[in-house]
Amino acid sequence: MADLRSSRSVTVLTALVLGLLISLPLRSTAEETPVTNAAPQACSGQVSISYAFVEEFNTIGSIDRVRVTLGAGSIQGGTELSVQEVYFGLDCRNRGCVGNLDRDCLIDADCGPDAPCIDTILICRDDGPVAAYRANITSDCDVGGTAVTWTADTSSPNRVVFSADPPLVIPASTATFCNLEFDVEKISLQSNDSTPLTIEQIVGFDMALCNTDPPLGASGVSSGSLEIDVTPTPTFTSTPTATNTPTETATATATATATATATATATATATDTPTSTATATPTATATSTATATATFTATSTPTHTPTATSTDTPTSTPTNTATATATSTPTATATATSTATATSTATATATFTATNTATQTPTFTATPSF
Repeated sequence: MADLRSSRSVTVLTALVLGLLISLPLRSTAEETPVTNAAPQACSGQVSISYAFVEEFNTIGSIDRVRVTLGAGSIQGGTELSVQEVYFGLDCRNRGCVGNLDRDCLIDADCGPDAPCIDTILICRDDGPVAAYRANITSDCDVGGTAVTWTADTSSPNRVVFSADPPLVIPASTATFCNLEFDVEKISLQSNDSTPLTIEQIVGFDMALCNTDPPLGASGVSSGSLEIDVTPTPTFTSTPTATNTPTETATATATATATATATATATATATDTPTSTATATPTATATSTATATATFTATSTPTHTPTATSTDTPTSTPTNTATATATSTPTATATATSTATATSTATATATFTATNTATQTPTFTATPSF
């Protein structure tokens, strides 16, 4: 019994103590810290897509140039946006069914009674092998005068991620800060969604932070599209091409007129030119013998008797021999004039190519007669 009363009194005492504690107001030993409202913060980036160059006839194999423009919006609690990565969606499905976004649809009825048809461009479900990245990166982005180098990661089949080195720093409220350009190629005659002649593409920030405290991220996305020109289906028209294997029919009209006039005029003139060589050999023998005897008779004492004897014996023997020889040598001069005129006219008309060679050699013989 004593144990029971002791137990009950303890229980009652405990209850009394607990009741007093509950009824007494609780006081904090530390002074209360007043709560103040924090300043609002916001981070926004701006990204847009356009096309710097598009082929005039845009179809499979065409190379187009994409331009991504980067900027920053209003930043509360900070001054700049730092961009480390930008992504690009090559080809995006236009619409899809809720519950099966890869199913094409134009209206809700295409998806069934409980699955509406929604736009899926901004989440960029792969539209199949329609466009391909072809690099050729150029950019005018820089950080403090240092050019930014962009590296493309193409490990995802429908997504290209461009990394900036160093990270791009864009001042707040700068809508157009710099551009990034690259090439894409159409690799199909049409896309695989409900817009077969349109390729939808997107671009957005993958890693972008404002210098707020704490840092806030920016996630912008923009969409664009490229049209695919209809490629005409060739219609083969059989146009026979005649290949002429010519049977060479040459119609050759050759008119060869050879007029040969040979006039041989021989004029023989005999000129008798006597050559007279006179040899005169006269033989004259004259013998003159004169004998003169003179006798004088004088009477003189002295008797002088001269005797003169003159003997003149001229002997003249001129010998003149003249021989007259008359030689008549006739000289005959023969003049022969031969005039030969040959005119050959050949006209050849062939259907394809005919070579007609006419060779005519007239032979004339002139025998002068004297």
